[in-house]
Amino acid sequence: MPIKVIRQGSLEMLFDNLYIMILASEIEKRLQSSDYDGLLIFLEKELEEHPSDDEIRLRLALLLQSAFVGDYHSALRLLGANPNDIKSVVLRAYIEDTFQGEISSTSLENIYDIIIKKDFQSEYQNLVFLLQAFYYRFKDKNSYMEALLNSIKYDPFASYNYVLLSEMYSSDGDNEKAFQYLKTGISNILRIYSDMEYIDVTNFSEFVNERLRGIHITKVNYEELTLRLNTIEKTKD
Repeated sequence: MPIKVIRQGSLEMLFDNLYIMILASEIEKRLQSSDYDGLLIFLEKELEEHPSDDEIRLRLALLLQSAFVGDYHSALRLLGANPNDIKSVVLRAYIEDTFQGEISSTSLENIYDIIIKKDFQSEYQNLVFLLQAFYYRFKDKNSYMEALLNSIKYDPFASYNYVLLSEMYSSDGDNEKAFQYLKTGISNILRIYSDMEYIDVTNFSEFVNERLRGIHITKVNYEELTLRLNTIEKTKD
């Protein structure tokens, strides 16, 4: 390969990395001042200037569906139907489940395609099976359990999958298993947000760690889980 081409490619990569750093800095500045309206305007303008930039599109969709904006309709329209982008598939399915009460058949087909092809990054395998579990939660108990167990198989250090299994066993009256799964889920939590801490709601990794893996959690939710664990422990014998 000609040196000139290598240099051009390296230069483009350098500019891309520099742009990402500048973008992150601008986002952080607005988050620290809780200027969510300003952040929304900034990201919309950036996407208008860079319409093919998937990073900006994803960050804007994350902001739109967050509690600070609450416009999940616009988030879904922005994400569109892109079965080849695992991050978009994950976020779209989460939004559908959270705000519409059910994952759509289209998103489920995308999830199955990803599972069958097995061509996705290992860090997202847990998420795909977890979303599959969301779909079956009120439809098929066996499929729900199988999907949760698969999510644990691919990500044994997550938390939310253990918590959901604990809830299932608790509802069945099996407090021993409910206790063990919940105990493991709590032990996997890595970060408890402080009251004054700001969270980057436009960061996909942070979204995953809080909303799907459950290893980042608010203090209130953490205390609720530990209280639940203590209650189950008292009744399991």
